Amino acid sequence: METTTTSPIINPLNLPEILLIIAQFLTRKELSQCVRVSRTWHESFLPKLWETLDFTSVQKAEILHYELALKILANEPSRRSFVKNFVCSIVNIPDFPIKFLNLVSLEVEWRLWRNTKNFIDFVSKHIQSIERLSLSNIRLKVPYNFWDVMLSAHRLSELRLRRFHIHHRHCLQSFWILCSNLEALHISKSNIPIISSPLDEEDSPREAQSFSRLRTMELEDIEGQSLAMQLEWIGICKELESLRWVHRTQQSRFAIVINNFADMALDGKWPKLHSLQIPFTDIQDRDLANILQSMSSVRVLDATRSRLGPLSFQEIRLHFNTIQRLELSKCPSLTSTMLREILQSCPQLRTLVGKTVLCTWDVVESEKCPWVCTRLRELRIDFEFEQSGENQEYDRAMMNIFEKLSALTMLEILDLSSVVRSNNHIQLLLSKGLGQLRSLRHLRLLRINGTKQYMSIEEIQWMKTHWRNLEALEGYMNVSPEKNQELRGMLGWLF
Repeated sequence: METTTTSPIINPLNLPEILLIIAQFLTRKELSQCVRVSRTWHESFLPKLWETLDFTSVQKAEILHYELALKILANEPSRRSFVKNFVCSIVNIPDFPIKFLNLVSLEVEWRLWRNTKNFIDFVSKHIQSIERLSLSNIRLKVPYNFWDVMLSAHRLSELRLRRFHIHHRHCLQSFWILCSNLEALHISKSNIPIISSPLDEEDSPREAQSFSRLRTMELEDIEGQSLAMQLEWIGICKELESLRWVHRTQQSRFAIVINNFADMALDGKWPKLHSLQIPFTDIQDRDLANILQSMSSVRVLDATRSRLGPLSFQEIRLHFNTIQRLELSKCPSLTSTMLREILQSCPQLRTLVGKTVLCTWDVVESEKCPWVCTRLRELRIDFEFEQSGENQEYDRAMMNIFEKLSALTMLEILDLSSVVRSNNHIQLLLSKGLGQLRSLRHLRLLRINGTKQYMSIEEIQWMKTHWRNLEALEGYMNVSPEKNQELRGMLGWLF
């Protein structure tokens, strides 16, 4: 009689390929627990545990304590190869010879003016591997030779500067050369003067004039450059795909410059542009429409505090199938009808920021179209109900909105806040239909600022049962201060 051999049963949780996928969704605390389970798990989860080192808050009780982590790295060189992302303040730059063989991302907070030599030495050791560099600084000068050192970072593709200052002309020239090789550049609240123009050979070498590799650009509240000069800079980035341009202190001048930006877009300056964030510009409806008309695809649009109207909204309609992020708050001409159309027509939408949506009974009942944006992660809209008919109609309208919200099962942030306190906002009560939102299992943050609520212990207990990932609830849960304080205490105890 032949004997049959059966294949051994393989536990998927012992397969390194599966464990690597699981590791992507675990916190550092969870990873530190997993490495203790078995040898297989230790070998699979250990690299992920050491992938990112964050030494900016050494006072906190971190899983990897600062001194202990440095001691381990000094004594066990093999661990250094796991480190890919290093986040630190300049005072925490290691002062012993250490090199991370596979470091690709370095984020430094320039807190105090010391250990500068250590910082330059540390960067020099990793200059050949760094792909992403982020520097934040408060009113301090960088070492004079820093940008000269960075010119050797041939793999650097992304640079982020926040509260940063470039003071010397020589540093400025090296900075422009470095920028010419980047794919992503983010500058926020920084002072980076251009003595004449980035197009001028005197201050910017010829090889820096094209910015031919730049795909992503963010310019926010930059000092030392006029808005017209910033537009000139943006204009030479022909391969630009994503642009965020913000200047809160010169909004009146921005309105003029943005008109020129619209003309340049219509002339085909940026044929690959698909993500545009220009909040607080007060851009006119026609100018915004011209920009959108020039874009072959729209994935991200932030037109906060703009004059968005029928012309630009008609252009937005053409991109309903591709839009992933829409921020349209504080737009005077944005209507409830427009917002409802977005909810019913944008299947790829991940983020929607709008304003008040009027939900009268007749409108809610007449619109049978479901909300197709079931991939939404963040929704910030105030739903307001007009009691124009019987109370039963008012309640049915609210039930209808709860039903539509329940289909957004991926929601993580739900902001129902309002700038006007009234009794007509959505009521988070089980008697009004709150129970339908049990499907929002991923909800982390709920905001109800400015709304009048009448929640009780039952609603809080319900949230505890069904929203296990909820981290914060912002706003008054009950109009009664005493009741609100009681519920707030209960909320803190439950969560």
